[in-house]
Amino acid sequence: MSKSSEEVLLIVKNVKNKKTDGTLYMMGERMAWMLESKNVFNISYMYADIKAQKISPDTKEKVQLQVILHDGSANTFLFNNPKSRQLQMQDRESVKELLQQLLPRFK
Repeated sequence: MSKSSEEVLLIVKNVKNKKTDGTLYMMGERMAWMLESKNVFNISYMYADIKAQKISPDTKEKVQLQVILHDGSANTFLFNNPKSRQLQMQDRESVKELLQQLLPRFK
């Protein structure tokens, strides 16, 4: 990981980005995604740079969360817990709820 002093609020494994497996980290000031078997973040977004989040409807096959940045770019994370769809939805829900709490603090 990056700074050792950084507070990690949530770690979610089995999260894909662009069809690649990895782990999503929710920290005190940013969210980051790390490719499986690596020890550096491939993606890192400061909460201040995130404009909004969108989730896929529960009726869709894929359980996804999209992060939209102020610069207009976006990135989609696919929750892919192999145990069950319900766990995929719980993983996404915990990230969504944490973002809902954190984003207003960084506006």
